[in-house]
Amino acid sequence: MEKKCICCGYKVVGRTDKKFCSNGCRYTYHNQLNHLHNNAVRRTQYAARKNKVILETILQRGKKTTTRNDLEQLGFNFLALTGYQQGEPGNARLHVFEMALEERKGVYRILKDRGGESQGL
Repeated sequence: MEKKCICCGYKVVGRTDKKFCSNGCRYTYHNQLNHLHNNAVRRTQYAARKNKVILETILQRGKKTTTRNDLEQLGFNFLALTGYQQGEPGNARLHVFEMALEERKGVYRILKDRGGESQGL
């Protein structure tokens, strides 16, 4: 029985368990298979990077605290975080890569990781 490439349909020559006629077909098949997942990851990483840039911009302006309203006006996406820690009631820490927002009673303090621990600036 002649095996056909699962990507292009050409004849497959070689080992009996071979599925593709060439490396090009193998790459194409797996790229198409993972396309939707990769795009979702790419969009999430883009949003998280944008959040990091927003926090760095606020720090460069000399501010260490901000409000939710100010963050939202700058385009901060509260759904694009890399981590979350719930503290005491009303307190939380939102992580964006090596940076964090510490929420206390509606005010967010910006923290930046310095060698393993998030520290206030």
